[in-house]
Amino acid sequence: MKTHNLTIIIPHYNSADMLGKLLSTIPPNKNIEVIVVDDKSEESHITSIRKMEESEEYINFTLLSNKTAQKGTGTARNIGLKKATGTWILFADADDYFTDIFYESISHYFENNNDIVFFSPTSIYIDTKEMADRHLDICDVLNKYMDNKSKENELNLRFNIFPPWAKLIKKDFLDDNKITFDEVIAANDVMFSTKVGYFMKNFEVSDSTVYVITRNHGSLTANMSESVFDIRFKIIINYHNFLKGKLMEDYFKLLNLSHFGREYIVRSMKFGMLKTFKVIFELKKNNFKFFHAKLLNPLHVASKIFQYKKNKKKNVKYMTSEKILKRDSNED
Repeated sequence: MKTHNLTIIIPHYNSADMLGKLLSTIPPNKNIEVIVVDDKSEESHITSIRKMEESEEYINFTLLSNKTAQKGTGTARNIGLKKATGTWILFADADDYFTDIFYESISHYFENNNDIVFFSPTSIYIDTKEMADRHLDICDVLNKYMDNKSKENELNLRFNIFPPWAKLIKKDFLDDNKITFDEVIAANDVMFSTKVGYFMKNFEVSDSTVYVITRNHGSLTANMSESVFDIRFKIIINYHNFLKGKLMEDYFKLLNLSHFGREYIVRSMKFGMLKTFKVIFELKKNNFKFFHAKLLNPLHVASKIFQYKKNKKKNVKYMTSEKILKRDSNED
């Protein structure tokens, strides 16, 4: 089996045009393997992708299909992982794209002994070309770790960045630790990234911005169904219990997962009080704390608000790179 330096795995569903844009940001390099895994798209989209696969513009391009009974991004990513021949793995979503400096930035790390290298993403509203905020929480975690490699900041780096993209991961590391994605319709990446964070020994954080997350303004109003809520809630319980069972007690407390409990209590209210009572019961059954005494301190709350605004302003640099936005302005 031929081995490439890098395999890029892309799950796809009914977004061939956006996929074409993503592929155009990947340089035609014999050391890059691109695997697109279609997740039961309409035939018109599959036909478009087959034309891309046959085009001389793309080399080492493979289109796979999810032929299992389980639909979802996690299933598609696992299919790609089984076929990947690259020493390193990158994940991308079909409606996002890479920056102009992405390959130059990541190839710098191909010869090192890291299990994973973290990079910065940025984000943009694809419909208006305005800068978005989907990357801010991730960049906040990365910035804090780069500024101060404290145990708390390292724990957040390991366990509070769930999306798999903008992470260069060694394939052997995933195989050796049997790390795959949950094959569910939502939050398939939570336990994947949690296990990566737990098992990784050698890692680095780069300040290079390699990945652009896109979104539509309309997506802000998308409602979470009760079935999706239930899956996400079950996974966050699994996440909590995994870390509680694996980490030293002091480190687990330092990570402070209580905000997840509060978040799911609030989200459950839209499904009625009975649902909320069930969520609270499940949190208590799993000893999942959802209240923190600091919330009673107005100075603490005010400082958190101030810090959020400060971080948001600080992270603007990750949204305004001329190289990142120039591509969009030329495509109108």
